Amino acid sequence: MNFRFDDTPEGEFFETIVAAQGQLERKQNGRQSAQKMKARMQNGYWVHKAVVGYKYQQTRGRGKVLIPDAPLDGIIREAFEGFASGRFRTQAEVRRFFKSFPEFPRNIKGDITQERVHEIFIHPIYTGHICSDHYGIHWLKAQHEPLISMETFEKVQERRKGA
Repeated sequence: MNFRFDDTPEGEFFETIVAAQGQLERKQNGRQSAQKMKARMQNGYWVHKAVVGYKYQQTRGRGKVLIPDAPLDGIIREAFEGFASGRFRTQAEVRRFFKSFPEFPRNIKGDITQERVHEIFIHPIYTGHICSDHYGIHWLKAQHEPLISMETFEKVQERRKGA
């Protein structure tokens, strides 16, 4: 701020009012942003960071839309289909499969964790659906192209649970 407040009761009062106004504006802006994000998700658009296998592309009239990101989309697809079919017997084998690709994103330590495999396998976005507990959205048909079928996703979930 470029304003100097007087060291008087009036100056202190004015400083409090200006600070409260700033806080109100920040909270209103946050609420408005959250409402816009929720509305966009309700329209079938993912609003968070793109997951492995997708990237954002600016599309006229639709804004940023997820599109498959080659070659990662093929790697993700092969991992899902391989695990669903039994080609990969364990999620540890899927992790080794991911590690065999230098272009597959790694964490800050340069590794691909088992948790990462788990996160990929349970994410419905790969089926062309959006879920968000925060926004109360569950299995909404999305505006992006799916990488795998619902059947493949369900087989992976069954195998993960040992069914």
